Amino acid sequence: MDISDADLCEICERLINATVTQDQLNQTDLNALQLTERVVEIVLRNLASGRAQRVMDNCRNASTNANASLEQYIDKVIVRYLAERQRVERLAERDDAEWAQLLELMTTRAYRILYRWQVNDLQSKDIATDFAQQTCESIYAAVFPYDVSFDAWATVILSNHIRQHYTRSQDLIDRNPLMESLDLSVTSDPDEMTSLYETLSDPTAAHLFERIDVQQEIIDAIAQLPSHTQQDVIVYSYLYGWSDEQIASHLGKTKQAIYNLRHRALRQLRQVFKEMRLQDV
Repeated sequence: MDISDADLCEICERLINATVTQDQLNQTDLNALQLTERVVEIVLRNLASGRAQRVMDNCRNASTNANASLEQYIDKVIVRYLAERQRVERLAERDDAEWAQLLELMTTRAYRILYRWQVNDLQSKDIATDFAQQTCESIYAAVFPYDVSFDAWATVILSNHIRQHYTRSQDLIDRNPLMESLDLSVTSDPDEMTSLYETLSDPTAAHLFERIDVQQEIIDAIAQLPSHTQQDVIVYSYLYGWSDEQIASHLGKTKQAIYNLRHRALRQLRQVFKEMRLQDV
């Protein structure tokens, strides 16, 4: 998206003035101008990486223009920044209590993932701790995008570590064939799967990402798409992080065809995902 820094700053300033209360500002120890500068920096970084555009494309409907999509995305960043800033900054400052809490959460979720994936190991609790520590190291080296919940983002990083280990070691029982075909994707941005999960999920659900076997759910849903080409487009877009130009060249199609395929695939995935979740109730 082509937008000048000045125009982006104006939009962020307007949205912050319209939506952020003085009490919220007081809790951040920032004034409105400082908050605007932080949000502009985050949005520019996510635009430069291509992440912001992908999120906007996924959330945009037929009646939403590009400017409205950008404002919705900035709103998301503002909300997440206000909610997650203090935690992220404490982690960046190596706060022992904050890291201990995150390690405990990741260990619990790692153990549940291992149990869900039927990893039969007498030392599974120790293995869960190892994966949690690897995840914390990755989180420390990464940059949080502030457009998704921190726990969701961290859980996807954790799931990537576990999946990468067991898809290479061949220890996973009853592996999904589609999972095997996605081995190369583990080197992609870990937050790509988060964006797809949010696209498919009810954004108002309080339990979003409490299910920790997120990747397997999405992989199962992708496998149910009727067209292999649709599956490829979703995989290349969200797991490999390819641009539409790269996908079009690889599949021998036009960029517009890729856009249309992804739009139809996402619509079908939402329905498949909804049905899968209803089966779990």
